[in-house]
This record gives sequence, C-alpha cells and structure tokens, in this order.
Amino acid sequence: MRIGVFKMKYIHAVMTRFALLVIFTIGAQLGFGCSCIGKSDTVQSIHPKQMLVSGTIIKSMIVEQQIGDSMPGYPVFRRKSAIYLMAIDTVYQGKRIADTVEIHTGIGGGDCGYPFEIGKRYIVFASNYPLKFFKTNRILKTNICTYTDLYSEVLSRRISRLLN
Repeated sequence: MRIGVFKMKYIHAVMTRFALLVIFTIGAQLGFGCSCIGKSDTVQSIHPKQMLVSGTIIKSMIVEQQIGDSMPGYPVFRRKSAIYLMAIDTVYQGKRIADTVEIHTGIGGGDCGYPFEIGKRYIVFASNYPLKFFKTNRILKTNICTYTDLYSEVLSRRISRLLN
C-alpha cells in the first residue's frame, strides 16, 4: 500500500510540473512584453532596409487593437498602441514616401513603445509596413529597441557619415 501512495505522490508531482511548464510556455508565447535588452548605444548597426528620417511630431492618438478571433471559446486580446503624425524634414535612408508619415509604436510599460512628444523633433529608425496590408505606405513602425532619439546635429552628422 505504501508503494501506491508513493506512486500517487510521484505522479502528482510530475503532472503538476508538466502543467506549470505548459502554462508558462503558452503564457510566454501569448505575452506582448518588450524583449529587447535596451536601446542600442551605436548607430553602427544601421540595417539597409530601415527607414531613417527626422522630423517633428505634430499629432498623437491612442488606438485599441483586437488580436485574436471573436469566436466563442477563443481568447480575444486587446492592446493599445500609439500612432504619431510626423512632419518629415530629412530622409537619411529610404525613399521619401510623403511629407508626413504615421509612426506606430507601443504606449510603453513593457510593450517597447517609444515616448514621442508633440512639438519635439526626432531622428527615427523605423521599418516600413508592407503595402499589401495597408492602403498607404506612409506608415512606419519603431520602438525603444531602435536608435530612435531626440534630434541632435551630432547624431545627424554621424548618420550621414555612416551612410555615405
């Protein structure tokens, strides 16, 4: 009888560990937390497909996105993101797509969102969304894991030197 009790405790312990493993694995895949270690401290790693622009933020809005299916029994996740309208003054890399662009980013607090402020000038390292998903290609995406920062002449000159 003691072997039966020992076996049951062992099975219980194994099942508990397995359940925790499954929960943490699924939770990690569903999580939307920021996974970068921090902002890059050099512009040496400019990716050739990145858009590099500078400009002034002229408008902002927070939008809520639904992620997932709305069918019964399936989870629906909602997350907020920020959209900023930027008046472009310089294009360092990439093709000038418009005089103003939308910059999409998170709202901060673990989603890697960059904290832009209206009226301030920035140099933005961004990816350009694929056209097949949007009606316009005036949409850029950036976050705190890129070298996006407040505009400075020093940074502007450094980027120009690296790209030439």
